[in-house]
Amino acid sequence: MSGDSMDSKPVRISDMVTASEGGLLKLSKEEVCDPNLYYPICLSDVSKRIYRGHCLLINQRDFSPATGQGRRDGTDVDADRVERLFKKLGYSVRRHLNVNRSDMKRILREGVCLRICTCAFSRY
Repeated sequence: MSGDSMDSKPVRISDMVTASEGGLLKLSKEEVCDPNLYYPICLSDVSKRIYRGHCLLINQRDFSPATGQGRRDGTDVDADRVERLFKKLGYSVRRHLNVNRSDMKRILREGVCLRICTCAFSRY
């Protein structure tokens, strides 16, 4: 074989059921499936709501004094917004505050496939 080939069945937007049609989907058809993608997100029903996977949210507000970085209070607002967004999109969100290197390694080993958001607010 000379190159990559598509091995998944495309999902047509017309096949999806939206909330306005009595379905479980809370997003518009355009938000759910970009027709330009070869591997669109497949929806599944878990406890009668859309479930897409896990989102790991790391809010790094406080840093070690050795770094010379001050406290970044703005990250809390950003993290709240990111958490709400991913929950609306159907993800289960696990949020961590001030993760050091060893904790980061442990957390990342727990997942197989993750979406990761790291918030580190800057005044500059």
